[in-house]
Amino acid sequence: MLLSFADTHSYPGCRVIIRADGAVGQEVFAEFSDGVTVPSVLEQAGPDEIVVRIGPHKTARGTSIKEKVWILKRNSGHEWKVVRKV
Repeated sequence: MLLSFADTHSYPGCRVIIRADGAVGQEVFAEFSDGVTVPSVLEQAGPDEIVVRIGPHKTARGTSIKEKVWILKRNSGHEWKVVRKV
């Protein structure tokens, strides 16, 4: 499964497109707009909410990002939005 983020990093309000189906709890990948792909894990939080744990990584420009855990809420279909940190 691929979570495609609309920016180079995750933050509240950032749009996310889920590009393939997969099971909650399995390893997935977060892909950012700069092309960086990071191993991640999904967990179910509610009927239209998921928790995504994104591993530590560097942006394409070299900025270090620590592990982040976010709640995502479904907007429609495969489109989600980052709501807040866990």
